[in-house]
Amino acid sequence: MEIIVSILILLGLGLVLGQIFEQFRFAAVAGEILGGFILGPAVLGVIRPTAELTSISEIALFFIVLLIGIEITTSLITNNYRGAVPLTFFSFGVPVVLMLALLHFFFGNTMATSVIVAVSIGVPSISIISVLVKRYGLLQNSSGQIILASTVFSDLIAFIALSAFLNQKDFLFKIAAILLFIVALFVADFFIHRNSAALVRVFSRLHATEQGDRVIFGVIIILGLVAATFFQLIGFTFVLGAFFAGMIISEVILGQQILGILTRTLNRMNDSFFIPVYFTIAGLNVIFPTPFFIVVLASLLLITGGAGAILTRWIAPRIAPEMPPGRLMGFMGSRGAVGVVIAGTALGAAVISYDLYSVILLGTVIMALFFPLFTREKNQA
Repeated sequence: MEIIVSILILLGLGLVLGQIFEQFRFAAVAGEILGGFILGPAVLGVIRPTAELTSISEIALFFIVLLIGIEITTSLITNNYRGAVPLTFFSFGVPVVLMLALLHFFFGNTMATSVIVAVSIGVPSISIISVLVKRYGLLQNSSGQIILASTVFSDLIAFIALSAFLNQKDFLFKIAAILLFIVALFVADFFIHRNSAALVRVFSRLHATEQGDRVIFGVIIILGLVAATFFQLIGFTFVLGAFFAGMIISEVILGQQILGILTRTLNRMNDSFFIPVYFTIAGLNVIFPTPFFIVVLASLLLITGGAGAILTRWIAPRIAPEMPPGRLMGFMGSRGAVGVVIAGTALGAAVISYDLYSVILLGTVIMALFFPLFTREKNQA
């Protein structure tokens, strides 16, 4: 099938199913993955994964991760770490360690495979949770800030794990390099804040020119591509570079008006094309799991959706006393883009099998459908 026709079918079904799922207040990602699964070899066999679709998927992934980074600020992390660290530990860290042990010692997977699968199915997604936080008017609320900061911690750990275990050569060097880069990022952010007024004036003057917006957008995309290329050249995944590049781009550099234009534009591009195309293509690679892998899926869901949920409810009154524990559990149990991104990247690098990839995506769909229901819990009197 011609590539344009394939994209047309994938995009059309992805948008329709994503919109239907959102109408019922579920994550659109679940509908988009389901669309790819239906169109792919597992069900109808209308479209098969190809090198061309993989290339388009990687371009879409760059813009998706770049926007995720842009929507995160270093101040979100530094101002909320006291509540975010324990929430991350109990809702993400403990379940991931338990899943890792189960996958490695009981099911016999390699350490790299076990880490990638545990992290992929256990990581909350900033793209889903930020929508839920906005929906319930918690953006300026301390609980909402802690939830977002915790999700950022989890996503960052997940991306670091992906980069470190994608190619285990010079493992310790990679971990040290990433930590050093994070420190450099915060140092650079400090100096950017010190010179914010001057930077905003430069971009405001450029914005006022006839071709200013085109130049600004071009510079930002090039910055993201440079960072992505740098990380790929030194043995990491380009995803981490795009993520960090996005974190540098903030209101203190561009100003509120230009940043608003940028995020709205990228959101429209992502929502209308890149996200549905990426996740429907991701769904093409899903296969029906064998009985053995159904047991694996059930075991992992029992840990991340069961033990993780119990621990989140337990810690909730200590870090977010004004929020019903069930609602916090619903937020932190929501899965989406980040886990799928990690699984897809690991599949492309042959770190995980198609069976385990399918376990991750089916687990993502199940949790994306189930846990947002708990966010509707009413506030306590």
